[in-house]
Amino acid sequence: AVGGATVSDLLDDQVFRIERERYDVALISIGGNDVLKGTILKGFESDLERLARMIQERADLVVLSGVGDMGTIPRLLPPLKDLLRARARRFDAAHERVADRLGAVKADQWSSAPGVFADPSIFTPDLFHPGAIGHRAWADVATNALHPHLDRFRV
Repeated sequence: AVGGATVSDLLDDQVFRIERERYDVALISIGGNDVLKGTILKGFESDLERLARMIQERADLVVLSGVGDMGTIPRLLPPLKDLLRARARRFDAAHERVADRLGAVKADQWSSAPGVFADPSIFTPDLFHPGAIGHRAWADVATNALHPHLDRFRV
């Protein structure tokens, strides 16, 4: 992972660093920076699908993170807060469509951790990045998405 990366960065620089072995599970966590940096939605969805297909070749199960409610970032003020919330929903829906087309799992960040990200104390002092509690809440969302599929890995 590289901070600030977009889906095109993953395709251009990072996905090729993955070891050439099989994985039980691969989690693709991308989209927030695309929302912030003005990536065009159609291009994002196409790139996300390409990335997920490449990773599916090496993983038995692919989990897409989705994009959470970026309107909860305390440092942002309206109307930017409202714009990013709406944009994040559209990018999250792109994750859902890609997951449906590929038979992947998509984490539900919008309803799995309601209210957690509305608490400014979960953010670092810059009031922009989640702190340890925020990352834990996000990890719980990913775990909840993965949990129903774990039986396929039991021996």
